[in-house]
Amino acid sequence: MLNEEQDIIQEFSIREENKNFFNYMKDLNLDKESSTMLILPSNHFFFYMLTEVSHIRTIVFLKQLNYIKDILETLHSFYQMTDKGAVFCGCFLNNKKINIIPTKEHRYSKFFRGLVSIIDLQMYHLLSEKSVHDFFISHNFEIKNMKEIDGVTYFYAIRI
Repeated sequence: MLNEEQDIIQEFSIREENKNFFNYMKDLNLDKESSTMLILPSNHFFFYMLTEVSHIRTIVFLKQLNYIKDILETLHSFYQMTDKGAVFCGCFLNNKKINIIPTKEHRYSKFFRGLVSIIDLQMYHLLSEKSVHDFFISHNFEIKNMKEIDGVTYFYAIRI
């Protein structure tokens, strides 16, 4: 791989929260084809013409699935714009594994997050490994791997 391509794929790992994501992809050798990879940042969502992404083999979605307003519509779009064998990488918070003891600070934190969500018109979805698996199966993606790292579950799926 060319050094320029390595720089492109490693750019998204600079931010601290993306380091685990990059290491997960590297462990599974999913970082090898940067020329056919589309990395969608967590803070922006872009719209692409089908002709612009026809060569894409791997889509990396940095935004946690919990914060995607319409997960099923997003999966449907990815299904339409990719060919059989395309890879989808993403992450989510597995709410079945999160044990939070409500405290005064947590209530304020939860209230603040809710307020921010309303302002940003975002939704927060409670997800589990099973619900994510079911979402992907319903859109002809097969989950090949899931791994929890520091409380976040990373996964990759292949379009079947």
